[in-house]
Amino acid sequence: MAAAAITPLLFSPAAHAYNSASDRLASVAYIEKSPYHNYFYKDAAEEITSDGFSGGEIDENSSKNKKLGESLSADRHSDCIKFDDVKGSGKYPYNFRVIDKKLFAGGNLFNPVTLANSPERVKKYLIFLKVIGAKNIIALNVPVTQGREIKMIKEFCAELDLNFYPCRMNSETVPDAEQTETLMRLIDEGAYVHCNWGCDRTGSVIAKYLVLRKGYSGEEAFKAVISKGTHSGTLGGLKQTPTYKKLILYFWPEVAEQSPATAGKYQLSSIKR
Repeated sequence: MAAAAITPLLFSPAAHAYNSASDRLASVAYIEKSPYHNYFYKDAAEEITSDGFSGGEIDENSSKNKKLGESLSADRHSDCIKFDDVKGSGKYPYNFRVIDKKLFAGGNLFNPVTLANSPERVKKYLIFLKVIGAKNIIALNVPVTQGREIKMIKEFCAELDLNFYPCRMNSETVPDAEQTETLMRLIDEGAYVHCNWGCDRTGSVIAKYLVLRKGYSGEEAFKAVISKGTHSGTLGGLKQTPTYKKLILYFWPEVAEQSPATAGKYQLSSIKR
C-alpha cells in the first residue's frame, strides 16, 4: 500500500462574528486532515493502514505531543479545539475535542454507535490521550451494561500508568461537592472526560469546569456546551429537553431566576433545589 500523503498539523481559528460578551470568552479552532502520525509518530513517512493508524513507534517525548493550541490569553478565556474524523472508529474518539490543552472530552472509546472497536484500537486511543497530556481517564457512564468494556479500560489504564476514575452520572444523579472537587483536580492535571456520547453528561462537566475554573456565568457555560456551542462536540452537545434538567442545575442552579425561558425548556419550575 502506498504511503499516505503528509499534511502538517495546523491550528487555525474558525472565522466567526462575536455577537455577545459570552462569545468573546471562547474561541474555536478546527484541525483538518490531521491523522495521528502527523504529530506523534516518530517517522512522518510511516505507511498508514486502512483503519487510520500507523504501525510506527510512538514518540512519547516529542514536544509536539504536549502542546495543542496557543497559550491562553486571559483567565476567563477558554479555547476549544475541534477535530475532523470524530465518528468514533477513525483517527479520534467519538465527538472528541480539546479544551484549554488539558480537558480532553468525548464519548465511549469503543464507539457508542457500534460498541465494536477492537481492544487494539481502544488501547491506541488511550495511548494517544496519554501522549497529548491526559493523565486521568474519567468515566461518567458507570455503572453501564458494558461491564467487560469498562473492565478492559481499567486494565489498559493500569498498564499505561493512567489513573482511571469512575464517577457515576446520569439524568438523576450528578457529582456531589467532594466528587466535583476531585473532577476539577483531575482535569487540572489533564483528563479525558467521557460519557457514552460525549454530549450531555460530558457537556455538563465541561460547563462546571468553565464556571469553577474560568469564571463563566451559568448562562455563558450553558451556551458554550449546548449543540453548536463553542465547547460542544461537532456531533452534539447538551440537549435542551426536560430529561436533562438536573444536569443543567449542576452547573447553573440559578437558571430559573436568571433565564426563565431556558428554565422553561427543562420544565424547571417543578423542581425544588
